[in-house]
Amino acid sequence: MVSNKSDRLSTEQIALTSKYLAEMTERFASPIAAVQPLFGRCCLATLPSSIPCWDTLTREVAWVAAGILSHPDPASLSLDPLPIIEIYTMIKGIDREVPEMRQILERVGPDLEAQPPEIRSTGRVRQIASTLSKLGFPNQVASPTKETKNLLNEKESWFSAPASKLSDLADHLIADDVPLDETDTKILSLIALGELRNYHLDIGCKLLRTVLQLGVPGEETRDGVDFIALQRRRDGRYGFLDRLAEKPEQTADPDTTLFLPMTLNAAWLFKTEAACVVMLPVLTTVGETA
Repeated sequence: MVSNKSDRLSTEQIALTSKYLAEMTERFASPIAAVQPLFGRCCLATLPSSIPCWDTLTREVAWVAAGILSHPDPASLSLDPLPIIEIYTMIKGIDREVPEMRQILERVGPDLEAQPPEIRSTGRVRQIASTLSKLGFPNQVASPTKETKNLLNEKESWFSAPASKLSDLADHLIADDVPLDETDTKILSLIALGELRNYHLDIGCKLLRTVLQLGVPGEETRDGVDFIALQRRRDGRYGFLDRLAEKPEQTADPDTTLFLPMTLNAAWLFKTEAACVVMLPVLTTVGETA
């Protein structure tokens, strides 16, 4: 089934999840900590059934960026540039500009160039450099290591690769922006399903995003995205605590350790799905539980 949009979430579902993320932003009460919830809300705002709220989001993006720029030691923040780059890309996609956000990204390139070769050749750094380059920020994308090239070429080794290698593999694939054929797509989708069944949601979602962006999505890919959709709760959050754990953690905040990361993964995945030229067949709106 080919479609030019994906209505995986209803307007009401988008609004409820956006409300949860907005509440998390207020709870953190810091421009720095607000980056991730804001990124999730921007992802949701790109979905076909979303009610446009870009005026509010653009103001908040400027507030967050100004907070980062005004910090006395921005390097100490250890911010992941990728959500910031993604936010900037989404804002640019609606023909808006946030000068403060652009200033941040203008600093990222030189910071990457200053890193040692072994850091610049990692998948994450290569992906960031490649994405910045596509956005028009001068950047050199380092070559992957020989070990990584072997992993990229030896498809049979993907099945036995540990999660850290799979995550790095996905970053390299996105950085190189080389289309995946049907076989590669199926392999990565099956691996993603295996990770999701073990509730390794971060790597599972990452592999699915890679497949959606570069591959030929099929039934296995759809099953993976459906699995994530089934993690939706009635209050708009995503994810479930392990009720079978023998010694559940009493001190950890489930919002920061599970629900927020899972909700961000879901929002990013659905945004990637909706942006694909060839959409996955969505049979029905998946019901909510818990």
